[in-house]
Amino acid sequence: MSPLVESIEEIEAQRKEQRIIRNVRTMLKVHHRLRNEASDVRVSIKDNVVILRGSVATWEVKRMLVPAIRQAGVLWSVSNHVRANDDTSRGQK
Repeated sequence: MSPLVESIEEIEAQRKEQRIIRNVRTMLKVHHRLRNEASDVRVSIKDNVVILRGSVATWEVKRMLVPAIRQAGVLWSVSNHVRANDDTSRGQK
């Protein structure tokens, strides 16, 4: 493969990643339950895996992140490293 073709493919891959990140961020902003809760969630991509980092108020909100991302049309693997500030909401009463 020529260097030009490799360069074009790399640019296309970067654009795809940027589109996915933008879609995830948009979904987190417009989701009825997450828009006020996920403002501290950072989104990145590494090795075709969507990576979430940051913190949210409750375990329930953390659990809602991946399904919301799926609603955005992201079918890649998702690694949820978000910290829930209230561990008691996991049913450990």
